[in-house]
Amino acid sequence: IEVEQKLGQAQAYLEKGETEKAEEVLHDFQNELQDILAWVKEVEAGYPDEAFKLRMAVSELLNLYDKKLAIILPNETLYPLKQAVSQVKVLVGETPAEKTEEKMKQAEELLLEAHDLVEQGDNATAAQQVEAYTGAMAEAASEVQQLPEDQKEKAVSVIIETKGNDVSAFIPTNVI
Repeated sequence: IEVEQKLGQAQAYLEKGETEKAEEVLHDFQNELQDILAWVKEVEAGYPDEAFKLRMAVSELLNLYDKKLAIILPNETLYPLKQAVSQVKVLVGETPAEKTEEKMKQAEELLLEAHDLVEQGDNATAAQQVEAYTGAMAEAASEVQQLPEDQKEKAVSVIIETKGNDVSAFIPTNVI
């Protein structure tokens, strides 16, 4: 609950234009969740049911905020909050493949944000998002190469699916 309060605190700071204070609170939020996830990993062997429940509670909290923040774009005040939640969602992944899959989803989101920004006429910020997407995809591809063989196939299929979704996001709906 304290972790959830930090997100509300950060939101309030961002809305008041107090970016530095918000970034401090978001940093604390990320550190606390990292500590929780590290603890879950430690106790998982002895208490698998409890560890699973806690991991699920963290995932549900992050998914709830992810949904609430989905429409926030980089040119909006609350975008750092959206980024913090996204960064922590990667940490929740139990395997390298799950973490890479989450990064791919987030890369796809960057491209969708770029599309929305172009529609708003904010081409400069859209270009930054496309650049961030390109970097995220390159990083994910590099991570896939480092995965164990048994996890590579799934990760590659996620990349192919993500690329297909990315392309279709930019095709006008009257063409499909």
